[in-house]
Amino acid sequence: MTLEKLTLAKALEAGGGLDVRGSAKVSLASSTVSGNRYGLVASESSSVNLSNSTVSDNRLNGLKVLGFAAGEVRPSVIAGNGINEKCLEKDYLCTGITVEEKSQVMVTESRIISNADWGMTAALEKCGFDTVIEQNNTTVNQNGMGNPGNHPWPDVPNG
Repeated sequence: MTLEKLTLAKALEAGGGLDVRGSAKVSLASSTVSGNRYGLVASESSSVNLSNSTVSDNRLNGLKVLGFAAGEVRPSVIAGNGINEKCLEKDYLCTGITVEEKSQVMVTESRIISNADWGMTAALEKCGFDTVIEQNNTTVNQNGMGNPGNHPWPDVPNG
């Protein structure tokens, strides 16, 4: 399924703007996903591809990929996610992109900015090429936590 020039603002107010499960494959081009609990959720063995799109101002996370799901984010913006009161709590993470379990996400030529806590949380060693991750941690809950796990890149900013 390909959705072009789609605005998913405030869709499915109680949950995600788009919830992709099973083995479904969804591509969003020139789209905006905003004002939802989770912007996009991909689980099981599904896949989500974003191009020239914006995922912003969602209450918790912008893009959440878990299970064996795959995601690709190309020239897109993931910004300002985590606007819920829960995001002010130290033990509750609200991120631009969350990658869990055995899932994978490739991010290229994108901006991940001004999200509540982390720009991206992932258990992966590889990061996207030509990708900007900055000005996140707007709640300041993650100050002093810029390089969890002592990764080989020095001077990583908070968030």
